[in-house]
Amino acid sequence: MSSGEEPWNKWYQVSANQSWVMIEFSKAVTFIGLGLKSANDCPNRDPDAASVSIFNPLTRKWDKIADLNVAFSSRWETLQYNEVSAAKIHSVIIDFKNNKAGEI
Repeated sequence: MSSGEEPWNKWYQVSANQSWVMIEFSKAVTFIGLGLKSANDCPNRDPDAASVSIFNPLTRKWDKIADLNVAFSSRWETLQYNEVSAAKIHSVIIDFKNNKAGEI
């Protein structure tokens, strides 16, 4: 995973207003929070919401554990979501909503 301090770590998706990231761990982990960082440019590309889901191997379905308001007030700002947590997970999906990159 990236700390966000590397010279080039920006993710930019041109054509969609919705995108997602899935993280799969090689062994069970305790998920204790999530941090999102705004880019150095173009706030219109920022999502304004996200949801976080974890995979439940017993039901073989994704269980939503959080809906997040993504409200950056400046560039290079980091938002911490420490209330997002789950024990002994192998997979998590962060589903970003309302990315307006395609409208630019």
